[in-house]
Amino acid sequence: MKIRTIIISLCLILLFFTAMNAQSISGQSDENSVKNIGKTIFSDFADIGTAPFKMSKKDALLFTAFAAVNAGLVFGTDEQIDKDFTLEGDDFYIRHTKHLLPPGQFYDRMGPQVFSTALIGMFATGGIFLRDKKMLQTSFLLTESYLITALLTRLGKISIGRARPYNDKGARFYKSFYSKADKERFYSMPSGHTSSAFAAMTVLAQQYPQKYIKYPAYALAASVALQRMDDRKHWLSDVIIGGALGHWVAKKLVNRNRSQVSASTFTPYLAKNKLGFVIHF
Repeated sequence: MKIRTIIISLCLILLFFTAMNAQSISGQSDENSVKNIGKTIFSDFADIGTAPFKMSKKDALLFTAFAAVNAGLVFGTDEQIDKDFTLEGDDFYIRHTKHLLPPGQFYDRMGPQVFSTALIGMFATGGIFLRDKKMLQTSFLLTESYLITALLTRLGKISIGRARPYNDKGARFYKSFYSKADKERFYSMPSGHTSSAFAAMTVLAQQYPQKYIKYPAYALAASVALQRMDDRKHWLSDVIIGGALGHWVAKKLVNRNRSQVSASTFTPYLAKNKLGFVIHF
């Protein structure tokens, strides 16, 4: 198991039990704390998992159009864009996009797990010490969006099995349910870095819609997508699907949280020997 995966798992477990501990301090039993938090996460995941079966006609049309555009990329322009952008270094792409790569390169060096853990920890810690409920809500939404997006992304990668650009097998080579040895080579669609970046940045943009937060957040996510293409880890359609997935999951979670705001509140807790936050349902 990668060290980054271990780090994110330990940090998320720590945050989970910090919330439980704070709830037990407020008079709730540990058993009820587990049930309440587990019920919220399960309910949110179930809502997202069943959303495709509950689409309105408008959403169905948008999804169909989105799928058609990506099919066009897969069968039409993915290979040409990969060639122009990374292999030949076409002047148009270099002039307009290469200067946007550094933030994405920084994100890649950290990895989605470490970046998400740091972001979640920053908001959770700030919420506790500053007694800021919105920061705590944001940390919870960041955690949920990361976990759900990561799971859906992993399922997509395994079932689709698209070859990465560096394999030089073309944009239409697939090997679903590949062997462990082939894991990285056929892990292209959707882009995990891009989906996790857009999930996190969408949460921030929705929670803090000020221009000086929203625009840099989405710029970072876009830079991540460009970096994955520049590194020949993903085709254009991979990062578009990954970005759309992360954005959709995060927006669904934020909207659900807002609709339930009267039914659940986050209260920071800071004492001599204990700290955390209470989630009231």
